[in-house]
Amino acid sequence: MPAVPDEDALRTLISRELETIFYEKAEIAIPVLVFVALTSVKRITAGLNNLAEGVIRIADPATPLSYRLQARDMNELSALGNGLNHFINRIEPTVKGLMRYPTDRITALRC
Repeated sequence: MPAVPDEDALRTLISRELETIFYEKAEIAIPVLVFVALTSVKRITAGLNNLAEGVIRIADPATPLSYRLQARDMNELSALGNGLNHFINRIEPTVKGLMRYPTDRITALRC
């Protein structure tokens, strides 16, 4: 009749088996997690770069007032791009109205 292993031997065996399973799964999980993290960071920074480029273009005096950001290129930051576009839509008529006034009238309005 085979000998029944004692409790300590069973604990050691189970512990070793669980450790082996853990390390086998970790060998797969860690590279996948690193890939997902790097992809997420790249996606977010791409959106941030597109937003920054759009804002720089809007700030350029040569850019027409009708220019709007392409929010679809901003990934997670598209809500910010849409908000900026909405803000520009609100102020564009005011700016165009002021551009119709001669410079001396604008100066007179400030005083």
